[in-house]
Amino acid sequence: MSKNKAPNSIQGGNRIGNDLLVSRIKNYILEHDLKSGDSLPTEQEMATHFGVSRSSFREALSALNFLGVINSMPRRGLALGNVSIGRIAEYMGFHLVLCNYPKHILLQVRLVIETGILPFVAEKVKNDSAMYEKLRFFGSVLDREKDLEIKIENDIVFHKTLFEAGDVKPIVVFNDLLQAFFSDFRNITVNYYQKALVNNHNHVDIVDALHHGDIESARSMVYGHFEGYKY
Repeated sequence: MSKNKAPNSIQGGNRIGNDLLVSRIKNYILEHDLKSGDSLPTEQEMATHFGVSRSSFREALSALNFLGVINSMPRRGLALGNVSIGRIAEYMGFHLVLCNYPKHILLQVRLVIETGILPFVAEKVKNDSAMYEKLRFFGSVLDREKDLEIKIENDIVFHKTLFEAGDVKPIVVFNDLLQAFFSDFRNITVNYYQKALVNNHNHVDIVDALHHGDIESARSMVYGHFEGYKY
C-alpha cells in the first residue's frame, strides 16, 4: 500500500485506551516503514482503522503532536515530524522526580549510562582537541574547588559535559537523570566530598585516560568515584 493510502478498518469497534492507541500508532508507522515528512491518512480514516472515535484519536494525536511525532496542519492533513528529544528530556524529569526511585537504583542507572558512553567520549576527545581541553578545564576546576556547594555544582557541569562529549544524541534524554541524581544524593555528595577533600578523586585523570584511549582505566576511575556514594 502507498504511504498515504487509508488502511483497512480493523475488526471490532471497541474503544481502546489512549496509551494502547499510541502504541498501535507507533506500530502502524513501523509496519509501513514511514519516515519524517511522510503523509498519513486523515483523522477519520485513522480513527476507523484503529476502531476508535475521532475524538479518541485526536486525544492520542494531541500527545504525539506535542512531542513532534505527528504534525497536524490545516488543509495539509497529517504528516510525520521529527521527535523533540529536548521536550522528551524535559518531561522525563517529572517522572524521575515524582517516582521517588530508591537511591541505589538511581546510582546503578547513572553508572550504567556514564560508563557506557565512555568509548564515545574517548573517540571525541581523541579527535577534538577543543573538547579535550574543555573537559580537562572543567575537571581541573572541579578538583581544585574547596567550597563544597560550588564543588557539587561544578561536578554537575563536568558530568553533563561528559554526556555531551559522547555525541550520542538520544542519550541527552538522560540529562535530567543527572539532575535528579545530584538532588537526591546532595547530602551524601556533601559527605563524600568532605572525605574526598583529603584524598580527592582526580577528574582530570579520567579525561587524560580517555584522551589516550585507555577506556578501562577511565571506567575503573569512574567506578571508584561512584563507590563513595554508597556510604
